[in-house]
Amino acid sequence: MCPILFTGRLLGAIAPLFFCSKYIILVTSLVQSVALIAIPLLMTSQEDLFKATLLVIEIVTIFQIPAAYTFMSRWTPHHELGKHMTVLSTGTYFAFFTYVQIDSFFRMNYRVTYFLGGSLTLVWCFLWLVFSAPDPHKCFYISKEEQRYLFHNIPHIRKVAINVPVPLKKMLSCLPLYGFLLVDLSVEIYKISGRYYKLTNSFFMNILHFQNAEGPQSIASMLIGDCFFIIIAGVITDRLIEKGVNLNNTRKSVSSIALWGSGIAMAFLGYCTNHVNIRVAFNVSFYLRSLAIVGPITVPFDISQNYGGFIIGISRTISTLLFPMVNNIERDILRRAIIKEVWDYYSYGTGGAIFVANTIFLMCGDIYKRDFDTVGSYDWRHESIHSYP
Repeated sequence: MCPILFTGRLLGAIAPLFFCSKYIILVTSLVQSVALIAIPLLMTSQEDLFKATLLVIEIVTIFQIPAAYTFMSRWTPHHELGKHMTVLSTGTYFAFFTYVQIDSFFRMNYRVTYFLGGSLTLVWCFLWLVFSAPDPHKCFYISKEEQRYLFHNIPHIRKVAINVPVPLKKMLSCLPLYGFLLVDLSVEIYKISGRYYKLTNSFFMNILHFQNAEGPQSIASMLIGDCFFIIIAGVITDRLIEKGVNLNNTRKSVSSIALWGSGIAMAFLGYCTNHVNIRVAFNVSFYLRSLAIVGPITVPFDISQNYGGFIIGISRTISTLLFPMVNNIERDILRRAIIKEVWDYYSYGTGGAIFVANTIFLMCGDIYKRDFDTVGSYDWRHESIHSYP
């Protein structure tokens, strides 16, 4: 299973470099919805087919996430990248918790949960087909001025630019990206150690005194907490970038501050003994990572138009290498070892590494060819629409 998953994630990361269309996301979502609806019918009768269906869901998801990042970021205005990237990143996290809460609401009735998940995915596919656009020129809900801004400032929406060589050297030298990788590895460690599954209820349940809540109360508290983070992260990022488009290294600063915060939260996990504190630290670290996506992907080499999905996909691919640990070591022994001995030091090391990476990046960030002062400095509101092609 691990080689298949690793290969799939690697292909999913590379694929958007060569082709990316809204129809890829649409088709994979349709396949996912059909598989979700089919799972309840196969749970008791066809074990091999059931496992194959689960594998299909995992594979199509592998292609969805990088494609969604790449497709969205190719024609998103610079001053809105914070909102879009943050919502997309945290949205996947938010959807996972929503799914778990719905499942608990139906008392572990997997049949109902899968049927509901497949049906909602079909509805989403229909809305995506109706309201999405392949490029800014065909998007009916943005103005002509904004279309013109996109056309002149995001050259990667033009077909000829897709053949531009991938700047792998610049990607490898962008140190904050390693912060993303470290957080992804930490999430995989959580999955392996068993602690991750203790975080399925939003920590807002404790703040709202829903510790023993079930059903609607649990779902409501989760929605309040996660939506709060999504809104706050998106708004703060956009405001900082919009007000600082003519300031030096604004996006780099936003990115570094967010990743430093993520590192602090991840390191703090080593001190946590209370279940609530663990949940809070993990959520804060993950959401700050989502906020930090704005910086490294848009500042040093402006990879947001073509390479955002590639970076996210590669990070997920590398984190898959941890999976053999589960197959080669007894799960209970591994869980005890990580929680009692290894996890504290791993948390400190992860947080410290993120600190070091960002410190070095701040010291040598200006060596990149990309001029930070010019990023996002074009203001489409001051232009006339008459010369729009």
